[in-house]
Amino acid sequence: MTDPNAPPYTLPPIDVVGQRRRPSGLFPAGPGGGGGGNNPGGVNQWELDEEGDPPPPPEGEGSHPCDDPETALDWNADAAAAEAKKEFERLAAARGDTELYSREWHAFIYEDQNGRMYLGPIVAGTINSVTPETAGMTPNNLVGFIHNHPGGGLNPSGDDWIGFDNLYEWVAQWSSGGTARADQLRQYIVARDTSDPNSPMAIRVFNKNSSRSSDAPAPEVNPDGQPCP
Repeated sequence: MTDPNAPPYTLPPIDVVGQRRRPSGLFPAGPGGGGGGNNPGGVNQWELDEEGDPPPPPEGEGSHPCDDPETALDWNADAAAAEAKKEFERLAAARGDTELYSREWHAFIYEDQNGRMYLGPIVAGTINSVTPETAGMTPNNLVGFIHNHPGGGLNPSGDDWIGFDNLYEWVAQWSSGGTARADQLRQYIVARDTSDPNSPMAIRVFNKNSSRSSDAPAPEVNPDGQPCP
């Protein structure tokens, strides 16, 4: 017999990962309480609960993703993606391009021995394609890659997923961390929503568990994200 007082189902836990927009529409605050990046209402904090009060941070009261090396990786990778977007825009402006609508830009994201993220060479392509620069890449320093879609398209293309899968297999086979290291790979796409002509270029993040449907929503990354101190 079913307990009439029991809920019909259990809600899955909400994972708070990286510097991604929360269901409230806000981006998370930085370690020092800062933040930013297109936040409605101008508030930067953890998602509010039903009564409008901020709950304890997800790792426990007083903690922050930067306090744990595992969650800091996502935080810092998102910050590197935000830096890449700004660099794409700066380099495009130097060429006289309008925003990021004229050509693709690409960069790999790496991690040094101290856990700090850095960008590989930023490469310019055509409006339809770009050839990545792999100099300096190893299976142990690769974190992912970022590029823009000039014509729109919020999600990775089929070719993007093929490239991601090839990198995943390479890292899994050759990295000292094996599949654990490969599971940390992610790809970032910078694009605007073509269904909304007034939408800005936004950063969205994908990993091996992401839906590969072209219509599937993906987490949006804070364009003003900052790395852990």
